[in-house]
Amino acid sequence: MELVHHGTKKFDIKRFDEIQNDNWIKPKGGLWTSPVNSEWGWKDWCEGESFRLSALKVKNTIILKEDANLLIVDSYDDLTKIPFIKIDPKISFVNAIDFEKLVKKYDGMWLTIKGERETRYSRPLSLYGWDCETVLLFNKHCFKTI
Repeated sequence: MELVHHGTKKFDIKRFDEIQNDNWIKPKGGLWTSPVNSEWGWKDWCEGESFRLSALKVKNTIILKEDANLLIVDSYDDLTKIPFIKIDPKISFVNAIDFEKLVKKYDGMWLTIKGERETRYSRPLSLYGWDCETVLLFNKHCFKTI
């Protein structure tokens, strides 16, 4: 699989932080990418929203290893099979993916364009804020070229 990461002139593996759960639907760490051939990837979203357009001028192309193990979210049903944690016990409707659990089994998570459409405003689980087709890499050793 060929991916693209925008905004970094030169990829530095030392800046690849380990995944940590955060207090929202996205984790800290990892490497955020989109498939090169995506119909609605990060570049498309940024252009549509006029967001950080200067960062789109630089990019890195990443090739995943053949044996990279990605968790694929292509539907709401796929989302229901992922481990979630409570962000705040006082807020019953807000949950977050337990990314620290996922990294033990997967090299990354691929939210397809279909999955993004089905989970953006879904309830009770949601990936609101994952605005485009995304491959979040958890493991800095799952790709072979940059």
